[in-house]
Amino acid sequence: METRAHHVIIGLFTLLGLGLALAFGLWLAKSGNDRDTLRYRVVFSEPVSGLTEGSLVQYNGLRVGEVSRLQLDPQDPRRVWADIEVSQSTPVNQGTRARQAIANITGAANILLSSGALDAPPLAGEGASRR
Repeated sequence: METRAHHVIIGLFTLLGLGLALAFGLWLAKSGNDRDTLRYRVVFSEPVSGLTEGSLVQYNGLRVGEVSRLQLDPQDPRRVWADIEVSQSTPVNQGTRARQAIANITGAANILLSSGALDAPPLAGEGASRR
């Protein structure tokens, strides 16, 4: 009987350890997404081959966000809407330009934002949101 009790205790500690490790992993993954973001819509008039939901958005070479949604313009299917979420600290203004760039040899694409005129008024995003 004593041997069986040791196996039960070892099993409980193992399950408890796995549960704590899983909870820590979930907490760690969530902590990376707790940042304030602003949403913008980028309109492309050319094909966006390689661009997918989750593709990176970079500002002057630094990762500042990702593509949250892609869809065709309902009024003009030749245009593509890319909804992006970027960190609130990204200096997006009315002079900021967006373009698509191939990221690697596999054909994946990113959206590159580049600064325009420094004195241009800020571009209003679709409100800060918590992810």
